[in-house]
Amino acid sequence: MLAYAVAEPDGHQRASLLHDTGHAYWHAAIAAAVVAGSFSLVSHAVAQFREARGYRRSAETIGRAGVRLAVFQVAVYAIMEFAERAAAHEPVARLFAHHIFVIGVALQVLVAATLVQLLRLVGRAAVAVAKRLAVPRLPRRAPQTRYLAIAYVGRYLATWDRPGPSRAPPALV
Repeated sequence: MLAYAVAEPDGHQRASLLHDTGHAYWHAAIAAAVVAGSFSLVSHAVAQFREARGYRRSAETIGRAGVRLAVFQVAVYAIMEFAERAAAHEPVARLFAHHIFVIGVALQVLVAATLVQLLRLVGRAAVAVAKRLAVPRLPRRAPQTRYLAIAYVGRYLATWDRPGPSRAPPALV
């Protein structure tokens, strides 16, 4: 949407261009992007939280994830633009007429960089929460030997037949 706003500042011409290029599904795409983005943020926060708690180790740095995200976004953007043109029976050359494609690719990289910073911020917050909730670990007790356990059971069995203390109420005098 930003690419079309930059390429065609006039609202009426932009609406016509969007209609001609097959962008009728736009509201559903925005909703899907919000759901996918929310899932990504939550899953990243959970992963960072778990890593800070020592449950798992991260296999990928945020920088590598950012490069993958940028490449993925540019690829999806290019495929969608070409598919929209084909579905609207619009010539593909028109995609390059308004510099929409170049602007769109640049914006996809910018959005990916922004999302990486947002993910980094959310990850740091999750790590801070994990550290704040961390309970200091107590040293483990040395395990008792089975001989001590046998001695305890033996002492219990030795007093089994002896009468214990009385549980009756005190006698009235």
